[in-house]
Amino acid sequence: MWVDVLTYSLLNPPAFPRFRRAGFRIEGKHLIFELRPQGCLTLDLSKLEKVSIIELVNFQPPRKAIKMEFSIGGGFCILVSVGKNPLAYDRRALRSLLVGVFSSLLDGVPVKAQGKSGVLRVVPVENGRHGVVLITEAGEILPVGEDVNGPGKIKKLVREFLEAESLLSEGECEEGE
Repeated sequence: MWVDVLTYSLLNPPAFPRFRRAGFRIEGKHLIFELRPQGCLTLDLSKLEKVSIIELVNFQPPRKAIKMEFSIGGGFCILVSVGKNPLAYDRRALRSLLVGVFSSLLDGVPVKAQGKSGVLRVVPVENGRHGVVLITEAGEILPVGEDVNGPGKIKKLVREFLEAESLLSEGECEEGE
């Protein structure tokens, strides 16, 4: 599963961005990109500040990308998108990356939602989409939204995941997925 990766400092963005092809994996709290033709980029997910979905309008046709901002060295940003070649790239790779990152950050976090205590999980919901659920101490599984009562960062992560998942899903039917 290939993705296109662009890294840059928030203090000095590139004038002419150049994406590199990469494979990715998540090990614990680390996101690892195996860059092609050579190289490896390892990012500590505990330093992740913000995740959003953006539209790359410089490409024809425009395509979506996941933008992740890290608090590393004054601000570090990474854009992850998919290339045009359907034999080498698959849009599902973006969702896989998004789900993997947020699963690593949210799964097992104790919170309160809907007046009940439990732990969060990122789970498949329908049509390849994912959502966040609360698994209570009694074994109930309750879908949660932004009504999570936990540390501020957890509430922010849940909101970012739900927004990103929704934006990635927009237009999938029109594009044949």
